[in-house]
Amino acid sequence: MRRKTSPRRCLTTTAAGVVPGPPQFIEDQQFPEKIVVNHHLIQPNDVLSDLRTRKERLIFTIQEIEADDVESMYLGQEYLGVGIDKFNPHAQKKQLSFADPAGLSFLVVQDIGPWRKVVEDNIPDATFLYQEDLKAMSQISRYSNFPFFFSNLTQVTSATESRFGSDNRNAIEINDPHNHLEIYGTYLKSERRNIQPLLKELAKKWPK
Repeated sequence: MRRKTSPRRCLTTTAAGVVPGPPQFIEDQQFPEKIVVNHHLIQPNDVLSDLRTRKERLIFTIQEIEADDVESMYLGQEYLGVGIDKFNPHAQKKQLSFADPAGLSFLVVQDIGPWRKVVEDNIPDATFLYQEDLKAMSQISRYSNFPFFFSNLTQVTSATESRFGSDNRNAIEINDPHNHLEIYGTYLKSERRNIQPLLKELAKKWPK
């Protein structure tokens, strides 16, 4: 008699981050296991407690974390680009530094974690119009000429595509020594067998 085989158990991984880009990127990818993404940013000081209490199984961090029960795996870099109105002289350039768009007003998602300090510290005399509602952000982006940021991780998401939907902006690379964050996947060592294969697959998909 042929032995019945049990169906493969569908694993669920809860994922969050101290920056918004990696959770948005992983949500847009296909994996054998189910990924449940928490888009509320984790405070760096809460990473260890959220993993140890199983609130999250995977947290994207901007530094490697090593503890008796926690480890990190390097995934790649995140860096910003900017969508600029096509009639702005900067929009005709292939690259900008953070200093180039000095004095402009930017539409920015409210909760961008450590990127907030990066842009505020490095773009002189800029005004940042922070938006909490992502749908409102997309609408304002489509029907205004305010520049906005995206990253190599969020550029291909539907939210970013909708902001370029009116075809009134050019996507410009920011070439600046301050424009990068190192991204790690951090998890409990007891979860290594389940989480590492996911992270290795994610690293292969990581936008350069």
